[in-house]
Amino acid sequence: MSKVVNTVSRILEPMLAEMDLLLYDIEYVKEADNWALRVFIDNEEEKVSLERCEELSKKLSKELDRINPIDRAYILEVSSPGLERPLKTLEHYRRFKGRKIRIKTYGSIDGKKVLEGKLMEADKDKIKIEIEEEEIIIPFNKIASGKLVFDFNARLAGE
Repeated sequence: MSKVVNTVSRILEPMLAEMDLLLYDIEYVKEADNWALRVFIDNEEEKVSLERCEELSKKLSKELDRINPIDRAYILEVSSPGLERPLKTLEHYRRFKGRKIRIKTYGSIDGKKVLEGKLMEADKDKIKIEIEEEEIIIPFNKIASGKLVFDFNARLAGE
């Protein structure tokens, strides 16, 4: 984790607690000639509204201006991680147990590098997904990326 990400995370802790929000992820990245500081927030009980993102953005921006921990110009973005959010940490995988996910792997697993199925289990070494009633174990060190998959059919069926 970069120094900027660590600093912003510490600044955010009391703000998020006060607003009953969760920190999902922080990215500090260079894109073309610009730097972007992206803060992804979540709430376990309801979707995060645009107004909540705006409120946190204003509070965070004011505090970042006050203490000035970033020594270059950047664009601040505060948003929800979205319906098909990336899964980056063990906690992300644990939280979404039972949901449909898509995993891209560094190497082939059962002859595939992209697997999509229901997340059954997540521990520090591996995840287990179910694909067409078959359970597949994927070591964490083989996961290149993972994300939730919005299942329109399940939503229509009321699941």
